[in-house]
Amino acid sequence: MISIYKDFDNPPKDLLGDNPKITKEVKLALYDLYHGKCAYTEEKLAFEEMVVAHYRPVSLYPALEFEWSNLLPVSEQVNILLSNNFPIDGEQVEESLLLNVENRKADSVCLLAEKPLLLHPEMDTPENHITSTSNSIPFFNGHTKKGETTSQLLYGTFESGYNLLEKILAHRQDLIIPIFKALAKSLNDQYTFDKSKGSIEHKNYESITRPYFKKLYPFFKADQEFSFASKSYIEEQICNINRKKTDISEDLEVREIIFSNYYNFYPKNPTVQQEWDKNTSGGLFQ
Repeated sequence: MISIYKDFDNPPKDLLGDNPKITKEVKLALYDLYHGKCAYTEEKLAFEEMVVAHYRPVSLYPALEFEWSNLLPVSEQVNILLSNNFPIDGEQVEESLLLNVENRKADSVCLLAEKPLLLHPEMDTPENHITSTSNSIPFFNGHTKKGETTSQLLYGTFESGYNLLEKILAHRQDLIIPIFKALAKSLNDQYTFDKSKGSIEHKNYESITRPYFKKLYPFFKADQEFSFASKSYIEEQICNINRKKTDISEDLEVREIIFSNYYNFYPKNPTVQQEWDKNTSGGLFQ
């Protein structure tokens, strides 16, 4: 799950007027906005597989059936899990308030006052609420009440969690892990060679890592399948790349080159940076 920007004030024309409809054009707008991915799992969907779900269910909020900010593209399985579920930590808005069109927007004061416990990709920053685990169910763990509720609702059941886990692990195994294996081999081969000569050529490690980081960069992009889980895994591996008992963990300068070169390609993650800062004396990458 990633953040998506949607202009709530500029809905497709078919959602306006006295006879609004969720037409093919509306579906296409959602499909393109989310890069052909499910809003909650980020799995790629064929256009025909995409279901238009309601963030707030129509059974509870009939006035929001055609509200642009209430429409999300999801897989059929996620749509079933959402169903009529909409957990809140406050009081449900009075239906009369939704007669005002402005109050129907997801960021309106009266709807925010409900204190929704389901993450909204167009309103929330997912990484503030959930983290991606390596290989367990649920694949996304919540670290806020909102994150925990979303995780349990959408990723916590065995069927939904296991299906998603299988897909993400297959994606990782096929596309990302081979890059890290090749990177580790190149680094260790260079380090073994340098030690045999009796001197470490630190500049070599920047040139070695650069092409591998370029290959990893596309997995961070919003149009890529499972980009949130991929980003979490890649950052975890960057922090762990030398933790294995290899000779390269002996050299702090080599470790710093790897880490700083990584940040030449990717936006800084404060959590990863803090871990690095705490461990530059030798803890990280060992």
